[in-house]
This record gives sequence, C-alpha cells and structure tokens, in this order.
Amino acid sequence: MDHAPDASHRPLLGLVTDEFELMWLFESVAAAGDMALLPLEEEPPHVPVPPLSYLVIDAKGIKEAVSCVESYRRNPAFATVPILAVRAADELYPRLLAAGATDCLPDGFRWETLHHRLQVLRGHEELQRKARAVERLESVRQMAGTLKHEINNPLAVISMQVEMLSRKYPEEVKLAKVMEMVERIRVLVQVLQKMRETATADYPGGSSILKLG
Repeated sequence: MDHAPDASHRPLLGLVTDEFELMWLFESVAAAGDMALLPLEEEPPHVPVPPLSYLVIDAKGIKEAVSCVESYRRNPAFATVPILAVRAADELYPRLLAAGATDCLPDGFRWETLHHRLQVLRGHEELQRKARAVERLESVRQMAGTLKHEINNPLAVISMQVEMLSRKYPEEVKLAKVMEMVERIRVLVQVLQKMRETATADYPGGSSILKLG
C-alpha cells in the first residue's frame, strides 16, 4: 500500500496477508472495532507509517509466518505493537509466540472471535495505561514529599533573610519579587502533593512536561 488510510482520528489495524479476497472480512472486523485497516507487506516497511494499535498477521496467507512475526517484532516501530497471528496451524503456535506474537487464532476461526480478541487486547491495554498512570501519580506524590522536606528549610531561611533585607531596604522592589518566587515554589510543592492525575503537556520532538496548573 502506497499510503495509509485517510482516517488519522481512528486507531490503525495493520494487516499482513497475500489473500486479498479475504480483505473485506478483515475490513469488516476493523470497522466493527472503529479502526482503519492498513495493508502491509511480509517485510516491515522501510518508510515511516502511522503508529499501529494492532497488527494482524495472516499465517496462512503468507509464505513465512514465523519469520514475518520476528521481522516486525525486531523493528523498533513495531516493537511494542500487539501482534495477533490468525489462521495459524496448531504446530506453529509455540514458534509464533516465541517469535513475538501476542496471541494466535487457529485456521477456521470465527471472524467474531477476531473482533472479540482485539477488544480484549484493547481493554487490557487500557488497564495497563491506567495502572501506569496510577504508578506515575504515586511517584510524583513521593517526589513531592521529598521536595517539601528538602526545600522548605532553605525556603524558610531565604524568606527570613529577604524579610530582614526588606526592612532595611524598603525601597528595593526586587526583594518583593524574590518573596513572590519563594511563595510560588511553596505552592507548586503543595500542588504536587495534592495531584489526582498526572496531566502532561506535549512539546515538539516527542517530549512532554507535567502540567501543574
């Protein structure tokens, strides 16, 4: 396929098969899961493709299913993509799983089963995402506790010194700015401790920072 489907707002289901007469069946499964179908070759593409939510490899519809799974799994762009091998012979199961397949469906499977299996994978990924979010939040709270302990004492010293200087030099406006920044640091640490979710802001280049307000 020369280009990805024009459905950037929908999750992408990659498909590797040479039996294009079955394409409408795979398309119906993708549509049932509100996904767009992206046909791929037996070897991973050499040009960038949009991130896939899942990859289905038709073990009966290509020459070397095991090496195909291995090739995609070794490719950094597909290293974490769930790979579902379908129409696989029973004797291939151990080899496909060892090659990196997430799951296998036998030859003669019901198409409803493929849809259900993809939904199960989606639900499992959502649970993992929530678990990672909870873990990140707990890490942030632990860090905030450490920061509060380590920062409050220096802030108290700074506040005391700035207050003394303000009494001595009441016309110095920069001292008021220093006190404002000290209070801002205190508030930020309190916000970190009270966070209920780890919202982030994305930046160009794939980086992101924690949103505190």
